[in-house]
Amino acid sequence: MLRDSVRTPLGVVALRRWVDVPGGASRRREKFLAQASAESILAAGIPRPVPITRPFARGELWVNPDTLSYYVAGLADTSFYSIGGCDEVQPGST
Repeated sequence: MLRDSVRTPLGVVALRRWVDVPGGASRRREKFLAQASAESILAAGIPRPVPITRPFARGELWVNPDTLSYYVAGLADTSFYSIGGCDEVQPGST
């Protein structure tokens, strides 16, 4: 985003505009949608954990092979994920 201002006899006028890159408009839309989703989740509150009370059906456990290969390929890159951050994955937790 480029920002500038111009002094006029009536005050300062602030100017802002996006400088597009290839795909820039779609990136802004993705960012806007992600921000809106995050705000709606925060407004509703963090959902409470739901205990598993039945075995999973076979269809519920299906994973798209392309999705799986994407995440497995990302395991070597430690900036791709983080370990920790909640009690369930801390060493020594029960």
